[in-house]
Amino acid sequence: MGKSFTLGEFLKSYNTDYDCLKEIIHIKYPDGVACKNCKIITHHYLLKTRPVLSCSKCHSQINPLKGTIFEKTTTPLKLWFYAFFVMINSKGGVSAKGLQRQLGVTYKTSFRMLHQIRKLMADNSGDLLKGTVEVDETWVGGKSFLRGKKWWSDWKEIPKTTVMGFVERGGRVRTTIIDDTSRWTLTKEIKANIDLSARVMSDQHHGYQKLDQDGYEHYSVNHTVHYVDKYDKTIHTQTIEGFWSQLKRGIVGTYRHVSPKYLQNYCNEFSFRHGNRNSQDQFRILLGKI
Repeated sequence: MGKSFTLGEFLKSYNTDYDCLKEIIHIKYPDGVACKNCKIITHHYLLKTRPVLSCSKCHSQINPLKGTIFEKTTTPLKLWFYAFFVMINSKGGVSAKGLQRQLGVTYKTSFRMLHQIRKLMADNSGDLLKGTVEVDETWVGGKSFLRGKKWWSDWKEIPKTTVMGFVERGGRVRTTIIDDTSRWTLTKEIKANIDLSARVMSDQHHGYQKLDQDGYEHYSVNHTVHYVDKYDKTIHTQTIEGFWSQLKRGIVGTYRHVSPKYLQNYCNEFSFRHGNRNSQDQFRILLGKI
């Protein structure tokens, strides 16, 4: 499809629920459907009354939606696919209220649809990041309205949520919510996400100071002096800083407020779009993860 996969082309490809169901079947069974009774790959046909495949030999039935986010859904599949399309093509994301107005569904339905899609956007491959990887942490959460008002002495401000991020230059992005920024916590997450052969770039936070002892080729930049090392221009954390900017601007501009309970889902959304920004077919990549 390429980068020119427009709304018109989308509507032409997925005009009906039947078109969407055929795409799901192609994704789940690329080599054909294996009958559970015949124990071989047989020809299956779709029933007219239900989204069910029936074996042409023994007539046993298989639900192609089972095990996907569409299982037991009463929302038309073409609306689900449109939600996929909007999520991919909205740089700052789309709110549940905005999707509700576009699809004509309830707020509860649009909210659930978006979070189901965000769960698919998580990087669960388990592959360690390689090459040059930038590491940083940030805090997400707005200031309270009465911050600094001395006469409101009993006001308790909601604490910010700490998010740690990893950016593979020219590649993937991962984020994870952490409890603190201690050396033990940061090192644990780095070992779980970054290959030992990678070049790790960070700021001079104390939690990163002994990465060399853990076997990593580590470089740091002093942000109190400069943001890019003046002797080696490859030593910087500008890529991850740019990602934090997109994440926070998206949250403030589109979602206004994000609960810590769902923050990881929103981070997955922005990580997926940023990590696949150079891909020619983000829509099919995301759809293939169902």
